[in-house]
Amino acid sequence: MKSKKEAEAGRKIMTILGILVLLVICYFAMNKYEEAFMSGENKSFADSSISDVQSQTENTFSGGETTTSNPEPSYKNDTEIITEEVVEETIAVPYSLTAEQMAIIEQTISSSGFLEAFPKNGIIGLNFYDFAANGERVWSGIILIGKSGLLTSGSPDLTLMVSAKYLSQLNGTNLCEVLTGASANGEMWAESDKSEASLIWKYSGMMKYKDCLGF
Repeated sequence: MKSKKEAEAGRKIMTILGILVLLVICYFAMNKYEEAFMSGENKSFADSSISDVQSQTENTFSGGETTTSNPEPSYKNDTEIITEEVVEETIAVPYSLTAEQMAIIEQTISSSGFLEAFPKNGIIGLNFYDFAANGERVWSGIILIGKSGLLTSGSPDLTLMVSAKYLSQLNGTNLCEVLTGASANGEMWAESDKSEASLIWKYSGMMKYKDCLGF
């Protein structure tokens, strides 16, 4: 028959073994629970992701709009279209002197008494103007006058701007008379890039013709 001490020792050993068995059972039970819980959570997340993808795909192919967190900006063209009215302009054709007019001009200049008083290096220009149909002033081009009569080149000291209507008044001898009348009517004026003092000095021998020359 076993002693009392041996019996107590046996009970303690059995109690310890029982506790160890319970701990092992609890450990395995917890592992199984965590695996089952994690597996179910992952499956739910995966199902949710697949469902979102399928929903977006169906909307894309069915013509629906897919809403994203960063939608593409929408732009509206607000540029104002300005219609410009094209105004047709009338181009003014330069006034051309006829051969007959040039002949009478040359004859009248050549017979003018002021050529004798003309300085050797002096040049005066004549430029006749008329008006085009649109009211724009048009010019004949400068006719150069020197001591010898008409010149083919040179730079004028001053240019007399004269209305072309006075061409019909030239008779071959009355240049100064016609130019003086045009000046009195405000239809002739002189233009120059030189000072009045320098012109008077250079053309001092022609002062009696100052009204004719626009001085």
